[in-house]
Amino acid sequence: MKSEKAAEAQEMREADKDMRMVLTKLKKLGAKPIGTQSVKDTRKGPTAANAVKAVLKAAGKDPMALMATMKVFEKDTTYPTAGGSQPARIYTPESAGSSPLPVRRSNRSSSDVLCTARPGCA
Repeated sequence: MKSEKAAEAQEMREADKDMRMVLTKLKKLGAKPIGTQSVKDTRKGPTAANAVKAVLKAAGKDPMALMATMKVFEKDTTYPTAGGSQPARIYTPESAGSSPLPVRRSNRSSSDVLCTARPGCA
């Protein structure tokens, strides 16, 4: 099993330039690796969205104005879990129409593309 530092180094090598900026900012914001603290503490920490907004602001861009220009809509909702409902935020580009979109799950300090909305995708 890889050490945490080796896994982080590999992640940075594999990321493109923009993602490296986001990952670097996320770490500077204080995000801890998944599994190194309680779920409750992880939920209090910075998210990938926080890091993206910080990178955009550092580049002189207004994240909310950019979303409006790109016609990306934000919706807060909840989903059921064994421990009760959990909050979720859904970003949907207007250009998607009714096309199937990838599903991305964000765990406060990491995210993964899980599945597209196609039948049979588990």
